[in-house]
Amino acid sequence: MSNVAGIPVRTLAFLALAVAAMALPLPGSAQPAKWVSAYYAGWCQGNQIKPEEIDYTAVTHILHFALVISPDGTFTGEGNGITPSNAFAAVRAAHAAGKKILISIGGAYSDGSFSGATSRENRAGFVSRLLEFMNKYGYDGIDVDWEPIQSASSYIGFVRELRQKLTASGSGSLLTTAVMTGTDGSVLAEVAPYVDQINLMTYDMAGPGPGWETWHNSALYDGGAVFQSTGRPLPSIDQTVRDKLAGGVPAAKLGIGIDFYGYRWRGGDGTSTGGVSRPGQTWKTAPDVKANVPYFEIMDTYYRSKAGWDSAAQAAFIGIDSPGAAQDEFVSFENERSIRSKTAYVKKMGLGGVIVYELGGGYRRNLPPGYRDLLLQNVRYGLVGGREPPGDEIPPSLLILSPKQGARISGTTLLSAQVADNTAVACVEFRIDGRMAAPVVTVPPYIVSVNSWKYGNGGHTVEIVAYDVFGNSTKAQSGVSVRNEGKMPLVADKVVYDGILHSPFINASWGATVRFDNHDPVRSGSGSAAVDYLARGAFDLLSGTWEAESPLDPVEFDTLRADIYPLAAMRLKIAFYNDSATEVSLRGGEWNSIAVPLDFARHFSRFYFQSLLDTPAKCYFDNIRFTAANFRSPITR
Repeated sequence: MSNVAGIPVRTLAFLALAVAAMALPLPGSAQPAKWVSAYYAGWCQGNQIKPEEIDYTAVTHILHFALVISPDGTFTGEGNGITPSNAFAAVRAAHAAGKKILISIGGAYSDGSFSGATSRENRAGFVSRLLEFMNKYGYDGIDVDWEPIQSASSYIGFVRELRQKLTASGSGSLLTTAVMTGTDGSVLAEVAPYVDQINLMTYDMAGPGPGWETWHNSALYDGGAVFQSTGRPLPSIDQTVRDKLAGGVPAAKLGIGIDFYGYRWRGGDGTSTGGVSRPGQTWKTAPDVKANVPYFEIMDTYYRSKAGWDSAAQAAFIGIDSPGAAQDEFVSFENERSIRSKTAYVKKMGLGGVIVYELGGGYRRNLPPGYRDLLLQNVRYGLVGGREPPGDEIPPSLLILSPKQGARISGTTLLSAQVADNTAVACVEFRIDGRMAAPVVTVPPYIVSVNSWKYGNGGHTVEIVAYDVFGNSTKAQSGVSVRNEGKMPLVADKVVYDGILHSPFINASWGATVRFDNHDPVRSGSGSAAVDYLARGAFDLLSGTWEAESPLDPVEFDTLRADIYPLAAMRLKIAFYNDSATEVSLRGGEWNSIAVPLDFARHFSRFYFQSLLDTPAKCYFDNIRFTAANFRSPITR
């Protein structure tokens, strides 16, 4: 550590901090015992969760996210859904509930814009415009999300000036800041006198980079776990908090993050289970990771039993291990148990509270009232108080309506069940001989149709499984006999493109230009689709229209086929908008015929062929179609 006139620089910083604190009035208004500052994203306001649907008893502050900053000190909210009408609506609802609402500024990768906006020539105008916006719409303060903070001096100077202007306005406005976990604690200690809250974004803490291994998105503790490559502790909230406290940040000004989103890891050939399915695994081939998966999507897509629990890390996860396959899955997410651990930690450490990112991600509109925001209710219970959120250990009741035990079935037959639960039914699965026979049904009536020809004549077992919103499940089975005569009726191909683009498919491509009437080269017929890719662009096709999609059933069709002619060798990612994807290598200067199995049971309405090159490329496509394995017996999926 360097010195100035024999005095350590850190000592000088704290002396300056004390002087600044005495020179300025106390920030904003008095804080509650513990805060729950919940982000409400503008893009959720019109569709995912409306202002009046928020349970304001569970929060102390709303952070309306977010104004996008430009380097010249101007900003806009419309790209994030903060229009004038949305701003007024959010403010009106929060105030009607007696809660403070702040306007957030910045967000991910905003450092460059903040640096320009807070430069010597732009800062005064930037601050003035922020206060004008805040006052115009009636917000109670400003939340600064500078990510990451590359220039500590610019950040500190901006926060100091913003506090001075807010105080001078006499409005008692609040000033909060959300920062990435790597932000230096001494920098945060310097801004502490000027802000009401310093919230650590203690999530997005793991990924599949070099030297990594599977780990939780937001582990409370490292539990003694270390990187196998380096021996360093795996990241945790506890270590992050202790670093900031050691840097001089007052505990009462410090909050941690609770993420209503999770991470889905898939693949990762070479783990102990074939693919990633639990924390602390290394791999030979890096897994694919999908970040920021909303809690409601995790529950609707992956949650089929009680979640796994890492007691050392105090973190929840879902592990999906498919024996003999590398396409396993590891889903890191928050649940009621992990939230209660975090809120207890806030109290134990004497911290100020939490931020929740964000309300829309945790809202399950497809459930009955009272069960739509269970994550938020557990945050409330841990920090604000009030009634305990509902819990449940009682499984659903389930009765198979058809087919009954011993039934003889043929042709297309219906599988149906009567399901009820003391809380709420989450979904119902239909299986034949242990394999999914149809996509999961999430709303009544619980009924699907299946083509019995796919299973071959003879005895089979129908199994129906019902789940409630707490992961309790009930199974019921019936033995049936398939009796079909003659030959299985052919299932006609569903043609997407064979010289023309067939209805109901439309072009939804991004980062690529598509000509469907191209005449060279031509595989069959009169034309092929010419696709000019930009770097990482995609030839994307939607079944139906934007207002009325027409989903495809992967039980009816089991394979996507296409003929592809790239001018040079390349790799394509073929992905479906149900979280399933695969990659193929193509030879250049010739036609390649590909067949992609639809080895999943979730409907989809869109799919795409994405270039994995970082440079432009050109491909021709023909004979894109979905096919069924007619006469397949028994089903192999």
